[in-house]
Amino acid sequence: MKLFQLYPQSSPNVAPNCFEGRDIVLGSYLTSSKDPQIKIQHHPDALEYVERWLSSAARCGLHTVLLVNKASESFQDGIRAIFAKASTGYGSLYCAEVTPRGFTPNDERFLHALELLRAFPCDKVFLTDVGDLFFGRDPFALLENREPEDFIDPTALTRCTSPTEVRRWGLRATWQVRHRKGFRYFLGHEPGTIRENPWLCRQYERLQGRVPAKLGSRPVLNCGILGGDRADIIPLLERFEEELTALNQRERACDMVLFNSLLREHDEKQLFSGGLLSSPWKEYLRQGPWYIFHK
Repeated sequence: MKLFQLYPQSSPNVAPNCFEGRDIVLGSYLTSSKDPQIKIQHHPDALEYVERWLSSAARCGLHTVLLVNKASESFQDGIRAIFAKASTGYGSLYCAEVTPRGFTPNDERFLHALELLRAFPCDKVFLTDVGDLFFGRDPFALLENREPEDFIDPTALTRCTSPTEVRRWGLRATWQVRHRKGFRYFLGHEPGTIRENPWLCRQYERLQGRVPAKLGSRPVLNCGILGGDRADIIPLLERFEEELTALNQRERACDMVLFNSLLREHDEKQLFSGGLLSSPWKEYLRQGPWYIFHK
């Protein structure tokens, strides 16, 4: 792995302590193989794929790292210009060139993130999707402040269509506020349970034969957003690497199945998704109170 800084200064060599005392957001644009969901291999210099993610990170003053397989001079110049144009004077931009390991981009990004976090210590980290995600606010504020209102999404109540759904919303919101100070892993949110998600059920069937009975009633966790303290995220990524290596699945993405299983090795009181961390799934919103807008 080769890490270099692009903004506010340009430097081909950075010290291992460059993120010391900092929180970082980490995204990836890996182009050595096809995206397993859309069946397209992205061009290494396609700035439009990363532009919205980079611009939003710059506006929020985030220390930002983009993992790539190849960073040409024109690509470096392009992402530097995008970040600089949107910057408010805070934050920074780094790029890390990584060597392909033969897995899908969806899975491989977590292996490269693990390598980077081991080599370059930071405080907290958010690993996120890039092409379908942007930042509305600094997400580390939610982790740091633990304000009760950040753990409730009032707009979700307006989408309830029955008394049962209203009651479920109220119970979940109350539970999340009560346990907010103990959460260690912060993830993207999708509605419903694993058993109620046909796409995720198919992934479980293809990789493991079936959905484990103990997981079927658990809420879906979307690993397109994964945040927490570096000290907590590294062991989770190490477990992910172990399981991915054992599966040796090179054609299908395993990330959603593995993280929904691995995270359930922890107490449910340590897992948070929803609230104002991320916008309602697949509503493609562009404004509102959320820290992260995801699809």
